[in-house]
Amino acid sequence: INQENRQHGYSVAQLHGSLEQRSLARQLITESLERASSSPGRIFEEEMAIEQQWVGWLLGKGGIFAKEIEQETGAKLIMDQSTKMDGYSTMRLSGGRSQVDLAKQRILSSLEKHGAKPISVSMAGQTSGACELQVEQHLVGWLLGAQGAGIKEIEGMSGAKVAINQDTKALGYSTASILGNAAQTQKAKDMITEKIGRVNAPAASPQWSAAGVHGVQVQA
Repeated sequence: INQENRQHGYSVAQLHGSLEQRSLARQLITESLERASSSPGRIFEEEMAIEQQWVGWLLGKGGIFAKEIEQETGAKLIMDQSTKMDGYSTMRLSGGRSQVDLAKQRILSSLEKHGAKPISVSMAGQTSGACELQVEQHLVGWLLGAQGAGIKEIEGMSGAKVAINQDTKALGYSTASILGNAAQTQKAKDMITEKIGRVNAPAASPQWSAAGVHGVQVQA
C-alpha cells in the first residue's frame, strides 16, 4: 500500500504476481471495500484543513453553502475555527463512506474553482504532523522576509502552511505554526531551522514547545 497521496484522501494498492493472482487479489479487495462501505450504521469521519481566507466563502452566508452540501450528500459538516488565529480552520465531515466522499468532492471542486485547495486531508484522529516553534523576536522579521517572501518560499517548497503569531512579541518571542502532512511539516521545519541556523548566534535556535515544555508538539 503506497500512502504518499493519503493527504489527498486516497492511497494506492499495488498488486504483484501472475495475471490470475492479481485478478483474484483485485476481486477480493473490491469485495472487502464494498462490504466496509455498506456496513449499516458505520460512521466515517474525515478532516480538511482550510486556509482561513476561504472559510467564510465555503460556509456561505449563514452557513447556507455548507447546509446545501449536507442536504445534497447526507454527510454532516462542522467547521472548527478554534485555530483561525493560526491562519486555518478544520472542516470535519462525517457520515457513510459514500456520503463523506461525495461531500469531500463537492468541497474540493468548489475550492478548485477559485484556485484554492485544502492544506491537508486526513481521516479524523490521524496525526497531521502539525507543530509549533518559538522564534526569538529579533529574528522574526528576518524569517518573514520582505512582505512575507521568506515564509512564502518555505510554503512553496514544502507544501506546508506556515503562520507567525506575534501576540507574545512583548515577551521576546513569536510562535510559528506549521500545518500539513508529516512530510510537508518536516520539510518546513527543516527549512526554518536551517534558515535561522545561518545566523551564527547560539540564541538563534528555535525552541520547539508544547505547553511550556521544550520538544516537538504534534497535534492530532
